[in-house]
Amino acid sequence: MKKVTLVDLEPIDHYTIKRSHPITEEDRHVVYSLYQPLVGIESISLYMMMLTEYERKSEQVQNHYFYMNLFGESITTIQEWRMRLEAIGLLNSYVEQNEIPLYYYELMPPVSAKSFFDDPLLSTFLFSKVGEATYVRLRDLFIVPKWKKDALHNVTRSFTDLFEPTSMRTLPALEENHQFETSIKEESSYRLPSFDFKALRDHLSEQLMDDAQFERLPKALIQNLAHLYQYSPFDMAEVLLIAMNQYGVELTEQTIRKTAVDFYKLNRSTEPPALRRKADDVPTTEEVSEVGDEKNDMLRYFNTVSPAQLLCDISQKQPYPTTLKLVERLMNEHSMPTPVINVLLHYIYLNYNGKITASLTETIAQQWAIKGIKTAKEAIAISKLEHTQYQKYKEEKERKPERPNMYTKRSTREEPVPEWFGKATEEEEKEETSEEVERLRQALIEELGIPKKEGDTNGTN
Repeated sequence: MKKVTLVDLEPIDHYTIKRSHPITEEDRHVVYSLYQPLVGIESISLYMMMLTEYERKSEQVQNHYFYMNLFGESITTIQEWRMRLEAIGLLNSYVEQNEIPLYYYELMPPVSAKSFFDDPLLSTFLFSKVGEATYVRLRDLFIVPKWKKDALHNVTRSFTDLFEPTSMRTLPALEENHQFETSIKEESSYRLPSFDFKALRDHLSEQLMDDAQFERLPKALIQNLAHLYQYSPFDMAEVLLIAMNQYGVELTEQTIRKTAVDFYKLNRSTEPPALRRKADDVPTTEEVSEVGDEKNDMLRYFNTVSPAQLLCDISQKQPYPTTLKLVERLMNEHSMPTPVINVLLHYIYLNYNGKITASLTETIAQQWAIKGIKTAKEAIAISKLEHTQYQKYKEEKERKPERPNMYTKRSTREEPVPEWFGKATEEEEKEETSEEVERLRQALIEELGIPKKEGDTNGTN
């Protein structure tokens, strides 16, 4: 007997279609409009073909050559489409180990549109795939306006108004191996990694949340949010405590979800988390060529760390509340991406003696926004360029005589410098010594690879 694994599906293997729930016309609308952007039109075509097979030739046994010939694709591609349906909760697959394996494909209806948009994973996955405008338009397709019934008089007849029992008879029982189709599937059937609720309980003291209140927490929602935002049990405990402090001890799904979003924006990113298939994570040629490179490691660090953690890393202490509020303003008022904020904070901290002032930081943020800086890589490039220009500006200023000579011809050429250099100069001149200036200049010369002239111990031309 052949041992079956995930990659052992062969064209000759048999299959049959099963169904435990009816799939309505409304379900089809949800599948086409909301699930198709998540798994692709190919997987949805396979799902609809399976549904047609079941409705036209119920439970007929067939082999997988049928799908290969129908779609003109390899068995590996057909299996990939099938696995996407399984992952999103539209299909359950079982196998019976025979000489020729027999697969049972159980078609599952989608969740309702309301449940889809209430589900933090499904709704965020859709948002990340189609963008805000299309997301809102798709949501509006399933919104039904409420109609007011308060001013109307209900004249609906009840069952007992028209019917009454005349005799009682013993009804025939359902056979043991039979069951009715259930009419609706509200809960999502996709599977997530388990969440450590015991660790969550350990992080919440009984004085703040007793056992009865902990048991009333919406466990499924907490598991979804933890997976979506990559929250640890400690992070989720922080979210719950913040929600209790803001909204009261009795938590609701709405308050937990809102607090989780706010916590993510403050500590991770202003952009919503983007869910994608693991197959989409293949590195590009440029990324592969930079693997192991120190610059790539730094770029990866800026792209993944939160601003609060970056401040802890570079200063070896907890950031001041005023600095965190500055970070929040950069996120919300300036709409600056988190990786760019990280580069900006790192740049200012290293070049201005660990002093991160609000006026200077927001001025540079505005300049970068005008220049369209959106990624950490772009931020690193512009910070290096502006630092180079600034050093040239300072060196020229230092070489100028304190008292202008009337016989000396003034140069009409000036190096272009960023608008914020005026503020930078005022603040820096109060702190930097001449030794620090020389150290920075030498570091810049080495980085640019400028060769020293013979007999020049300072490295100047």
